Amino acid sequence: MVDVVDDSPIFENPFAGNQAVQLSGQDAFPIPIFLADEDIFGDLIDNRPVAANDRLLDGVLCPMFVEDFYERVHVTPAVIALGNLVSAQVRTFEVWNAFFTSNNNISLTPVGDTTGVILTEPAIPPTLYAALESREYLISVGLTGPPAIDIVYTWVFDTESVTLELTGNRVIIFAFSPDWSDDVVERYEWATQIIEADDGTERRNRLRTNPRRSMEYRVLVETDDKRWLETYLWDWKARLFSVPIWTDCVFTTADTPIGDSVIDVAFTDNTSFKVGGVAIFIIDQRDTEAVEIASIDPTSLTLLRPTLKAWPSGTRIYPALVGRLTEDQNLIQPTADIDFASVKFQFVDNEAIPAVDAPIQYQDVNGEPTFILEKIPNRASDLSLTYQSKYGLVDFGINVPFVDDRQGFPDVVTKFEFADEGREDIWFWKEWLHARAGKHTPFWISSQSQDFVLLETIFSTDVGIVVQDYEYRNFYNFAQGKRDIVIVSKAGQRFYRRITSATSTTPGEEIIGIDAPLGITITLNQIKIISFLHPSRLDVDGIEIAWSHTEFAKIAFAARVLGR
Repeated sequence: MVDVVDDSPIFENPFAGNQAVQLSGQDAFPIPIFLADEDIFGDLIDNRPVAANDRLLDGVLCPMFVEDFYERVHVTPAVIALGNLVSAQVRTFEVWNAFFTSNNNISLTPVGDTTGVILTEPAIPPTLYAALESREYLISVGLTGPPAIDIVYTWVFDTESVTLELTGNRVIIFAFSPDWSDDVVERYEWATQIIEADDGTERRNRLRTNPRRSMEYRVLVETDDKRWLETYLWDWKARLFSVPIWTDCVFTTADTPIGDSVIDVAFTDNTSFKVGGVAIFIIDQRDTEAVEIASIDPTSLTLLRPTLKAWPSGTRIYPALVGRLTEDQNLIQPTADIDFASVKFQFVDNEAIPAVDAPIQYQDVNGEPTFILEKIPNRASDLSLTYQSKYGLVDFGINVPFVDDRQGFPDVVTKFEFADEGREDIWFWKEWLHARAGKHTPFWISSQSQDFVLLETIFSTDVGIVVQDYEYRNFYNFAQGKRDIVIVSKAGQRFYRRITSATSTTPGEEIIGIDAPLGITITLNQIKIISFLHPSRLDVDGIEIAWSHTEFAKIAFAARVLGR
């Protein structure tokens, strides 16, 4: 540091701050001579504020929680959809004044037919809602009234108007039980689009997620029931009915008092009861009650709301679906007081049964995992086979027509009928049919015919069987629909094998090569049948189950062999 004298120019500098003025000569830097020159100093001019370049910005208001929920009136829920009403219903809803100030409810007005509908209000308008006050309303809907419920309630406040929409359909229980001298026919109908090439290959597209479901049966009514039936047909025929699934009858195993919510029943497995669905108590046509199911246990049903009537032990209870009668309904009157009618209901709530396939999987068909149907047909009814060819015909009406076999082999369609007793076996068919989805999903099925005649014992290590020669190698020639067999012993053993070769070295004999040995020896006396195993699909999308009673049913369908 350099010492400075007291008359250093720093003390004469008008721009020096107080801190600098107080510096001693030992703390300060010397002031250069040119800074001491008074000519370089001038007056300080303050130019603040400095002007900025203005620009215009566009923006939007971003609503926050307050704007979303407050300063308005809420009705929650704003729409009550009752669906198909088979029993009296009660619903609650809330009206909330979300203003931070009081709000005057001037009026409440319904638009629509309110017959059978009762709205219970906490206060009759005009009434004042306090700031942020919420009130609960109760609405009761009975079965008396017009078939369609379509009502709009409007609350008029000082600030705005809000509405509640109430919709639904009243449904009558069709409790005329079937005449079981004739079958009750349950029908499932899918929809499949099939694109087929000339060589027989095809592509199948499923068009309907759930099948349409219908039920047809005959009723015999007399006296009062006859008149009730004709009354329903006159006034309600085109409307919706709640139809018991007559094939799924169960019985209550204990008395059911008024107000009970748990119903003890014999069983619920392999029935159409479902959570959220409807069950119906039936003693006779006029003594019924419909209830809604909240949960299902193996031997009980828990209801969404308590029963309104008392029911003794042994009362019949059925699952129910909502359906509509077909367009034309015929009645036969053998006497003045008796009606015969064959009724068919098309159900509107078509929920699918879970699809469960047969347990044994075999070779894939066109890349699809495919299972074997091992059920034995009811041979009391004949099997029917149809060979269908695809001809291209050119005929000018002059000479012999020209026929072109476009596919090279016929399609084979076999009609089977199966009969099963017991709910578990019958329910298998429902699950299996849903796994088929009509014509969509293929399966394997035995021809049920003696297609090969065994000539020699099959030993456990044999990969060939000696059969009577029908020139398999020349005619069937390993076609897709004729290259798999099932060997059945009299003991019930089944062996599924693919044919790998066919040769004949001895007249009248043919050796059929198979892809794996049987693992056991089967003699001529032990063999029952050797049949072709056909890759097939259902020939139609609609399948019927004919119930003779609740524990016995017949299922008939036609299976088309997939030859390519």
